[in-house]
Amino acid sequence: MSNRRAAFEVQVLVAKNWTVKNLYDDEDAARQASEAELKSGRVEGVRVYRLWKRVDGEHAEKLVFEKMGAVKPLRDVRVTPVDSAPMCREEADFLGHESLALMARLFRKYLDETCLTPTEVLHVWREYQRAWDTESIVMSGVDRVALVQTRGSEIAPKTRADEIYRAVEGIGARARRADRRKDLPRRVGASFGAVLRAEGDADPFDGVFAAHVVLARDLSERRDWLGKLERLGELLAAETDAEARGVLDSVAAQVFMSRDVLIDALGPRSNLAAAIDALLPLLAGGAPAFDAALPRREVFVRGLAGGALPLLRATLVERCLKMIAGPGELSRFDASREDACFRALANRLVGPAGVLEGEAGAAALLERAATFVVEGGVTGRKRALDWLLMALEGAPRRIALLRCLDAPLTREPEVRVALFEALKRTVGGATLADLAPGADDPLAPLAAAAELSRWLASRFPPKAAEPLCARLDGLSAEHLLVHRVIERIDRPDFGLAQRATRLLSFLLSGTLTEGRATELARGRIRDHLRRPDFVEAFAVGFADAAACERGLRELHALMTRAGISADA
Repeated sequence: MSNRRAAFEVQVLVAKNWTVKNLYDDEDAARQASEAELKSGRVEGVRVYRLWKRVDGEHAEKLVFEKMGAVKPLRDVRVTPVDSAPMCREEADFLGHESLALMARLFRKYLDETCLTPTEVLHVWREYQRAWDTESIVMSGVDRVALVQTRGSEIAPKTRADEIYRAVEGIGARARRADRRKDLPRRVGASFGAVLRAEGDADPFDGVFAAHVVLARDLSERRDWLGKLERLGELLAAETDAEARGVLDSVAAQVFMSRDVLIDALGPRSNLAAAIDALLPLLAGGAPAFDAALPRREVFVRGLAGGALPLLRATLVERCLKMIAGPGELSRFDASREDACFRALANRLVGPAGVLEGEAGAAALLERAATFVVEGGVTGRKRALDWLLMALEGAPRRIALLRCLDAPLTREPEVRVALFEALKRTVGGATLADLAPGADDPLAPLAAAAELSRWLASRFPPKAAEPLCARLDGLSAEHLLVHRVIERIDRPDFGLAQRATRLLSFLLSGTLTEGRATELARGRIRDHLRRPDFVEAFAVGFADAAACERGLRELHALMTRAGISADA
């Protein structure tokens, strides 16, 4: 007869992951259930553990039955090419998020096939072994990374590959030692932070590694991506420890690197444009429109909107930009709407005040625009730029885009020349109001023109920039006169001290372009300084001579900064 204190746990192997299926009081019942699971063809293997509580109060387990079904061959698990890789030196570096994210891209096909994250592969000993035994993908990945990292340097690829192998083998040795530890729990429990703190008394790196092993074991029992997200969301919702939340954020980001996970998270979408549209709020600092069926949806939405999941946000932003830049049709099955979808996307991504995600967002849009032209090379890039500018509504959006693209296009001088020509056309045909549409403040267009003028002067040679800066200065001077901006600042009902200080502060605020606009403000200040009774009029309103003296010193300091001499 079975020990009444014992229970029998049935585990099933699905997608290379062992998952607890059920718990029985009787060993025969557990074995029969295991056989039935194996015959169903839905699992790759079964096993039964006998669990009991020893006299000393500790829990123990023993494998009493295991049987494997027919081995299902893995599909294509070749490594995916990468263009860059972080230069890790220590084992801890290889377990950092940048390195784990690289592994997620490099071994994407294998990870999707086995439904594992890099964290699980590196910390669960059986998964570590399985990866090494799978079609030499680890060696292929190491060689590819070594080649990328040593390109253009004096380091031999083999030398770098040997360094990576030593670190990876060291991580495997740690995973094996952790696997032999009887005191490590098999699951996290209520809080991952508690596991981190429990292991904190050991060597710092060993303790953190052991805590990661517990988390990886817990997640590896979930045989599908949504199951992992369910568990991660549960842990994130209960976690208050900042370090623990950072680890959970990293693992959640690794899960979302799977294309299938993102598709499930966004839910049914009519086309690629709709999927991108659901992610765009994330680029503006909010949260994506996740499907209501996503496990623990509110935890992830709240964390992304509040900035508590920065690694997951970075992953989703990267995925969104790749979708924008990629060749996939925005309006699938309806080619007539492709251009309209592109225009709507471009005007959402580019606003009058700037481009969402800056240079990366602008570059992604330019890549998408290239899918609308048939030419290649430099000609194709120029045509793509023109196409993108035509899609944008209004001069502010075009200027914002061109400013964001200027730095990335420094490596493409011919295309950058075309960018500058587009700037000339846009600025040449714009009014000052176009630079700050909808602004009620009369100073807003002046500030926009001054900031743009300074940027042009800093980015282009004087001979090229001066005509554009002069155009902006002329518009600013005209705006000052038409809207009587200086008169509004220099109000006659104020005392002379206040009027002079307000004018100088306005001149020094950076709101005016250098040239005619600043000369109008300087001219008004000089008119005050030339008054025969300037000192007497300035002293009005001060309590005593000492206060007036302090006011004069402050005025002279402002004049010096503004480049106005006292004898003006």
